[in-house]
Amino acid sequence: MSLVATEVAFGATRARPPHLADGYAAEALAAPEGWTLVAEGDDGAVLGWASISPAATSAWAAPATSLAPAAYLGIATVTASRRSGGVGRALVERLHEHARGEGVAATLLDASACNPWSVPFWHRQGHRPLWTTWQRRVRPGGAA
Repeated sequence: MSLVATEVAFGATRARPPHLADGYAAEALAAPEGWTLVAEGDDGAVLGWASISPAATSAWAAPATSLAPAAYLGIATVTASRRSGGVGRALVERLHEHARGEGVAATLLDASACNPWSVPFWHRQGHRPLWTTWQRRVRPGGAA
């Protein structure tokens, strides 16, 4: 939910009920070993987590690139107090390494251009945009 809250603050998404986060977490934890990583502090506190869906479950995203097979990185988040400390980079590097070892040729993701940390972070990790989508969201009640 902290990831969603960050995106909501920049207007990139709308608030969602907390139970939706449970679904994302359950899906990530059900993934085969190595596709979801959790970073923990020395005290066992969760510092961040990230998950890539294997190519077999990323077929819906695969047409976005000519490289095959492609996997989809659906979640990557770091606790606000630990951002810019290398936690996200370490998680993503290990996930990319695992995906390469499984034969993945491309990792796709959605990055929020509204979030001032998102696009620069993903650029530093070697990702480049395939396309950009702009839309105007209408708030409930009709006001933009």
